[in-house]
Amino acid sequence: MTEQELDNRVAQAVDNFMKGYGCAQSVVAAFADLYGLDEKMALRIAAGFGGGVGRLRMMCGAVSGIVMLVGLDCGQTEGDDRAGKSACYKVVQELLAESKEQNGSLICAEILGIQGHEKAVCSYEASPRTAEYYKTRPCAAKVESAARIFAGYLKKKLLMLLVAAFALTSCQGQVPTVEYYGNKTDDELFDHHLFAKVDSVEYPIAIDENICMLLQEQRDFNGDGITDALVMNVQACGGNAVGNAFFFVTYRGKGVFSCSNTFGRNVYDEPVIETWEGMPAVVITEMTYDGSSEEDEEYEEYEETQERYVLVDTVALRAESPTEISLMPRISVREWAELSERGDTAELTKDERERLSDCGVYDELYSGGCSWYCGGEVKSLTATHCRKAEGDVSYEGANAHDFNHESVWATEGKGIGESLIYTFEGACPRITTVMIWNGDVKSAEDWEASARVKSLKVYVNDVPYAVLALEDSRSLQTFEIGTVGFHSRTAPDWTLRFEILDIYPGSKRDYTVISELFFSGIDVH
Repeated sequence: MTEQELDNRVAQAVDNFMKGYGCAQSVVAAFADLYGLDEKMALRIAAGFGGGVGRLRMMCGAVSGIVMLVGLDCGQTEGDDRAGKSACYKVVQELLAESKEQNGSLICAEILGIQGHEKAVCSYEASPRTAEYYKTRPCAAKVESAARIFAGYLKKKLLMLLVAAFALTSCQGQVPTVEYYGNKTDDELFDHHLFAKVDSVEYPIAIDENICMLLQEQRDFNGDGITDALVMNVQACGGNAVGNAFFFVTYRGKGVFSCSNTFGRNVYDEPVIETWEGMPAVVITEMTYDGSSEEDEEYEEYEETQERYVLVDTVALRAESPTEISLMPRISVREWAELSERGDTAELTKDERERLSDCGVYDELYSGGCSWYCGGEVKSLTATHCRKAEGDVSYEGANAHDFNHESVWATEGKGIGESLIYTFEGACPRITTVMIWNGDVKSAEDWEASARVKSLKVYVNDVPYAVLALEDSRSLQTFEIGTVGFHSRTAPDWTLRFEILDIYPGSKRDYTVISELFFSGIDVH
C-alpha cells in the first residue's frame, strides 16, 4: 500500500463524515476492507459509538474508531493469548496518546467544550446534519486526525514488514563488497560522476553529469546486506540560492546500480544518521525562509522542520509523516527590517506580529529570493459565487491570486459552501504549501468589519483531501499539505478546490473575504 493510498483513505474518512455518518463509522469504514469487512457491516459495528458512545459524550467516536481498527489489525483471537492481548493494548495506548496530544482530550464532551462528560446532556436524539452543525462542530477535523493516526501506524508497520522481507530475501549467497567514490580532484569541491568497486571491479554509476554531488555515507541502508550510498545533491552549485537534496544509490547485482527518488528540498545542515526501529534512517532539517534583500539577510530564517527517511529496496520513504496539517506563522522581511533596531527581533509581541499585513505585498516572495512561481503558475482561477461589484470595485475569485491586498474575493452572504477552484497544468511544479491572507487585510478596520474564514476543506480533483483550520489573524498563515500535483508533461490538468466550511463573523458586514490564497512547492530549479 502506497502513501498516496493511505492519504486517500484519510480523505475518505472525512468524506464519510460530511455525508452524515458518525465519527466512529467514518473512521472504521475507511479502512474496513483491508480486513475483509464490507462497508455495511463496518458501518453497523461502529454505529453505536457515535456521539461519544451512544451520544453519552464519553470517549470520542473517532477515537473509538481507532480502537476498533487496532483490534481488526492485531487483536488476539485466543482467550489465553496474554501476550497477544498485551501487544494489542500497547498499540491502543500509543495511538490514543498520540490522539490526546493532537486534540487535547479523548472525551467527546471536552472536545466539544463541555467540561467533563458527566455535565453533558445525554439525549439519544441524533443532531440533524445542517449547515449550522458543520459550522460549529470540530468533528470533521477529529475524524481526519484519527484516520491519519491509524494510517501512520499502518505505514510504519508496512515499512517494518518490507524491511524484514528484504533482509531475508534480497541477499542470497555470497555478499559482494561495494565501495563508492567520486571523481573530484583536490582542487574541486564537488563530484560530477560517481563510481563503485564491486569485489575490486570498477563500474561507473549512471547519474546526470550536470548535477553536483557529495558522498555522505556508505552503509547497508535497506537491510539486504550490501553497502549503499547516501549522496547529497548540491543544488546551489549552479548559482541558485537554494539548499541541498539527497538520494540513495544501491547495487542490484551484475554491475547494475539504482538511484532512489530524491528527498529533501532546502537542506543546509549535514544529515544525521540514526537508528529508527532497528534500521538506519537519515534525518534531515528542512529550512524554509522569506526571500530577502542583501541587507535583510540575517532575518531570512523563520522555520525548520525535521524529516526522517529510510531506504526500502531502492525507494526512499519518509518514515514518519506529519499526523496533522500544521500552521506556521511567518514574519515578512520588511517587518524584520522595521524592527531590526530593537536588537533581538525574535522576541516580537503579538501586536507587532499583527502588523504583518501592513508591511507591503508579499515581501516573502519578491524580496530577492526565488519561489515556486519561478516555474509554477495557476492556469485558471474561478469562484463558485462572488459578491456583486460595487462601482469599480470587483470581488471576483481572481482577486484571491493577484498579489494585491487592495483587491479581495468576497462571497455573497456568509459563503458557507462556496469555493475557490484553482486549475493547474499537468507539467506544473508540484505544490507542498498553501499560504493565505485571511479576511480583508488592507486595514485593521476592514479586517474586523467583514467575516473571515475559520476552516477550508481542500479537494484534489474534487476528491476530499484535507481540512485547514485558520486562525482569526491578519498575519500570513502557512499550511504544509504534503505533495500534490504531477510535474509531468503527459499528465492532464488538475484542480485544487477550497470550500468554506466555517467562518469568523464580521462586526459590520455579512460577507466573507479572502485577500490572497497562493502556493509554494518543489520542482523549481
